[in-house]
Amino acid sequence: EAENGIEALELLETRQYKLMMLDQLMPGLSGMQTLEKVAISHPELPVIMVSACVDHDMAKKALILGARECLFKPVNNDKLIHIATKYSTGKGTDLTINAKSLRTNKSKVILVYDNNSIIRDLYRVILSREGFRTVMAETAIEAIRETENRYFDLILTDPGSDSAFSKDVIQRLRINNPYTPIIIASEQLNTTTIENGHKAGACHTINKPLNPARLMAEINGFMSLYDEIPKS
Repeated sequence: EAENGIEALELLETRQYKLMMLDQLMPGLSGMQTLEKVAISHPELPVIMVSACVDHDMAKKALILGARECLFKPVNNDKLIHIATKYSTGKGTDLTINAKSLRTNKSKVILVYDNNSIIRDLYRVILSREGFRTVMAETAIEAIRETENRYFDLILTDPGSDSAFSKDVIQRLRINNPYTPIIIASEQLNTTTIENGHKAGACHTINKPLNPARLMAEINGFMSLYDEIPKS
């Protein structure tokens, strides 16, 4: 047992655990902050988030970060035992990490352009857990400058509400990185946004909120298609 997030992280380094239960309200590091670190350092460890407050936004973020379940207090004892047994025995750990993929992805760099800091943090955790390196850009200017200086294996971008402006940005990203797959991920996808994105050079669109499993399937799929294209 640990009284706070820092103690929990320290205990993780002393032995191998089959399950971790985190309370969102803890002194020092919160449960969410602890989960972010665990998702990177121990991606294979099933984590159950528990909260005294019914906060569905918190629960959604916890699941995106890798929590297997989110429970709200008071928790039914039978349900708690059932969930703990399911994950501690390995029957519920379907989000496994492929060691070969981690080694392959380690050399690949993804540019993330999103003006929402929370979304950027979620991308960083999800992609790091899969072995990718990331470069974050908050503004279009930052993203364009990054592509002027280096080649990226993939670009993730949210065009926002200004589809005309985003079309110009995607065109610049495409010119600077002509062989890089560009994926648009947005809550504001519509026919105009999708058409403008594809005309500008994007190869795919994904609706937010993000589903980590689908996101990684899309990323790995496009990377495998583009791996054989010569890069200059």
